[in-house]
Order: sequence, then structure tokens, then C-alpha cells
Amino acid sequence: MPYNNLTLSSSNGDIVITVYLPNGVDAGANSPDNLYYYSSRFEHGSMIGNIQIRRPQSSSTSNDDDDAAQAPSPPQYHTLYGTNLWRIPHNSNWPESGVGLASEFGVGDEGDFCYYRCGWSQASDITNGVLGYKRARAGEAFLKVGVGALIKGTCPACDSTEDYKFNSPYMFAEPPQWKLTKLSKRGGGSSSGGANSIYGITLEHQAALRPEHGYKLQKQMVLVQDNVLEVTTTLTNLGTLPFSTVWYSHNFFSCDDRAVGPGYAVDMDLTLQNDRASDDHYIDQLYSEPGTWSWSTPLLEYGRIVAARAADVVFGSSDYEDGNTRNIRVEMDRTVDPGIRIKSEFVPQPNSQGAFVLEACRTRIQNTFRMNTPQENKFDMYAYNLYLERGTFSPEPQMLFHFAAGETKSWTQRLEFETLESEDDDKETTTTEPSDNPDVSWLTASLRRPLSHQKTQRHSSSSWRTEMTQSSTMTVGACWFVIVLCSCYIVLMVVTKLNNKSSQRRLQYTRIENVVDGEEDYEDNTDDGRQQYGYQKQQEQQQ
Repeated sequence: MPYNNLTLSSSNGDIVITVYLPNGVDAGANSPDNLYYYSSRFEHGSMIGNIQIRRPQSSSTSNDDDDAAQAPSPPQYHTLYGTNLWRIPHNSNWPESGVGLASEFGVGDEGDFCYYRCGWSQASDITNGVLGYKRARAGEAFLKVGVGALIKGTCPACDSTEDYKFNSPYMFAEPPQWKLTKLSKRGGGSSSGGANSIYGITLEHQAALRPEHGYKLQKQMVLVQDNVLEVTTTLTNLGTLPFSTVWYSHNFFSCDDRAVGPGYAVDMDLTLQNDRASDDHYIDQLYSEPGTWSWSTPLLEYGRIVAARAADVVFGSSDYEDGNTRNIRVEMDRTVDPGIRIKSEFVPQPNSQGAFVLEACRTRIQNTFRMNTPQENKFDMYAYNLYLERGTFSPEPQMLFHFAAGETKSWTQRLEFETLESEDDDKETTTTEPSDNPDVSWLTASLRRPLSHQKTQRHSSSSWRTEMTQSSTMTVGACWFVIVLCSCYIVLMVVTKLNNKSSQRRLQYTRIENVVDGEEDYEDNTDDGRQQYGYQKQQEQQQ
């Protein structure tokens, strides 16, 4: 289905970006059937995906006049943040069905409020992106920032606890309305009408619930250079009450519709000590995986954590003066299997500002964040997570914001795109068919660590966890063996004791029978009868 969208194009045609439009921007968008996303989790104005990056073309020449007269071959493109791998078939009404840079106000977890010791800074009173939820009764409206007014208790997962379910679809109290402005002049002019070449747009939306709660949200997407996209978020608290909330971009990243696996990597604005990068216990202390025993799979079953190469550092350069501090790099070793979900939560690092660099299929995307609000030049980081599935490779730096009544704050996510292939590289035809075995022959020595170190690091990181698992299994097995052995011993002792008592009684009865001249005509043939009869005979003989 062709969903309502428009495209942003660089002046040289090297980058084409698709923006899927929210409800209300024109007549064709008023039907939810035409909207790529119409659910209750992600901001409706943040659906930026299917980014096309032109691949270098060969510049070879020929002496043949006929060949020289031929038209140049059509350009080929890499597809980043595509739509053919994530949550297929697509359902616009499902909360998870975002695309590309889809962002959320909230922490991506259950519950409407965190009261104390929240996130890296151990803050208090943090809303999960919802306003007026506690006060609302079932059937009444509450606000989800960036989504609009929703009806409490209408989600399939809702129950008597009345907890907010971030990943279950709520019904809308009223359709959210957005306004679109197109930027079509390089000199900074704007137009609400159509233009042949659009390099930026602005989307605006607001919602209110009584005087206490309300917000105004603006999303601006601009190609500030031919290879640089900036997405600026501006949020205003329209209510009379202050609130604090978390924001993050999910970054549903994939490349050329290839399943997440070898060739995918990310350098994050998180640090480790290079001389301890081979220490498994040290690496294990850098992050946690709280969902491992319920729904999540350990990261090291499919990838590894290593030190980023010093030459590739693009953020936190001041931390590298000692020559030993490096950024954390995650590299994939094998293709993620269907149904596998991986979530790693990294420990607090106060100097981080959420930056990261993604690599896959001969492309590289540098992501940085900056505050635009006066008097604020640094983010209050709430968390830094990495989420993986077969169809997405998602770094998730989360930022915490505090809004007083009437206060406005603004911040920008900047993406710089580049291709890592040269004009002399063999060309491949980009396909929309997912591949379980992506071609990674393009990874040259300058783009990957030495093979010997990779094998050592992979074995070192994974073997320690494997040994721990085997050790735990052996310990449990040994405990059960000891329990069974003790039980058998106890049963054996009880049976032996009973047999000994029975033998003693039989011996006693034999002696009694001998005393009474071998008579066996007992009136009572029970054990107690035998004992009583022998006692009477002994008394008669004594008399």
C-alpha cells in the first residue's frame, strides 16, 4: 500500500529521504488507512526512513566511439532504515510498527510513572511520556506526548491494575491533527505548497487536557548539507503543572534489507580501557541484560564487545589523551535468528552525550546530539541501551528533560552519511530480498580488527559465559545427585533396620517354641499370640 509521504532530496541527488506523514496534513492523510503509523507509542511526526544513498559509479572509459556514445548506467543506491524487515507484514495500528528514526517520549517500559531512583541520575518523579494518566478513570482521556489524547483502559493488555502498557495499542479520544510546512528554498524561505525539490519540512502538533496538562511539539527535518540530515525536536509545556520525561530515538536501522549479522557494527559514546578489552570479567561489568532469563538472549551469543579503533573516534576525543581509553564497539559475528530479541543496558557513564556511529553494507552513519536551548549545553542522560532483532540494529541513548509550566526546550539529532566503497569496487545490485548470509567481503583490513584478535576476543568473551553456564549446570546436577544418593541411603538404612528387627523376632519365636516342647498348635498365630502362649508355658513349667 502506498502510504502518504514526501521525500527530501539533496541538491546533487546523492541522498533521498522518505518522511511518512502523520494525520491531518492534507486531505489524503485524513484516513488512517493511508498513514504508515497510526498507533499509540511513537511520535507520529518522527517516521523518517527508506533513506537512499547513492553508490559510487565506475569512471572507466573506452576508446570505442560507440561505447562512449552510450548513456551512463543508472545510479544505484543503498537503502538504510528500510521497511522490509521490521514487523512484517506491516500494521499501521500496532505500537511497534515504527520506521527509521521513530522516536518516543518515555522509557520503552511498562508503568506510567517512576517515583524515585530513576535512570542514571537516580532522578525522581519521571513520567513515562504520559500526562494525566493517574487522574483519568477507565474510559477517560490522558495524553501521550507526540501521539495525542488516548482513552484509558482501551488497550488489549489493559487490566484491573490500570498500569500503563506502553506497547499495547490504545484507542484515540480524538484524531491527532498535524500541520505541515515545506522548506523549498536554499536561502531559508518556506512554502506550504508543493515544490519540485524539497530539502526540509516542519511538522507541528499540540494537545491539551484540562488546564493542568498540555504540550506543543514541533519536528523539523532539514538536509543542511548534501550528506547531512538534522532532525530538531522542540517541545513546550502548555499545562500549569511541571513534568519530567525521557526522550529517545529507536533507530530502526537495517541496510539493503539484510538481516542483522556479520558486517553490522556500532561505536558508542561509552568508554572502556583498551588494555582490559580482553578481560571477560571487566567487559561483563560494562553492561547488564536484565531480560535474559525471561525474553532476551545474551548479546555475546551473536556478537562481541571490543574497543573501537582509535582512528575511528569521532566523539569524546578529549578522553583519548591517555591513549588507553576507547569507545565501546559492538560487532556482530553471526546472523540473528528469527524470534531472537537482545537488549543490553550499559552502566552509567556521566560523560556520554549519546553519540554513536553505525556501519553496515559499505555505509557509515555518524549520529550526534546537541541541545539548542540557551543555558543548556549538555544532556542529562537517562540510559544507554542497545536493542537487536533480525530486522533492526538499534542504539538507544535516552535523554531526560524537565519542563516547568510554559517552558520550551529544543534539541537536534544530526546524521552524517558516507559510503565506504570506492568507484573501483565491484558493483552489486541492491535487492529487497532479505539475506541470511550477507556478503561481507567488502570489509577490508582497515575496517575490521585482525582476524586472530577477533577469534581470540570472540572465544574469550563467549567461552567465559559458556563456562559459567556449564559450571552452573554441573553444580545443579551434582546437588541433585547428592540428594538422590542420600535418599537412597536413608531408604536402605530403614529397610535394613526393619529386616534386622524381623530376624530378631523370628529367632525369639523359635526359642520360645523350643521351650514349650515344640508345640505349634497356637490358638493365636499372630506375633503377639505366639509371645503370650510361650510366656504361659514357661509359667506352668516353673510351677
